[in-house]
Amino acid sequence: MKVYVNDMTHPVIHIPRLEGNTSSGTLAFDGKVVISNLVVKHNVVEGLQPESGIDPTDNDTRYLRKWKISEPIIADEGIDFEMILSN
Repeated sequence: MKVYVNDMTHPVIHIPRLEGNTSSGTLAFDGKVVISNLVVKHNVVEGLQPESGIDPTDNDTRYLRKWKISEPIIADEGIDFEMILSN
């Protein structure tokens, strides 16, 4: 997805791959803003490649990509987890 504001030659937002499990959606705007001359073209991609672009977060270790859920563990009273994590 490319988003242009006031300059149709340089996108202000470029999202290389949209993720989700739906094939349709909506646009929403929030906040104090005036929107005019908004153009949304259904099924028009204007030069966007059909393949997903490179996602700069693919190798970013700050994102959780896979996880497992376990049963809750009840810890003994008085354990200072902060001390354990700081070592």
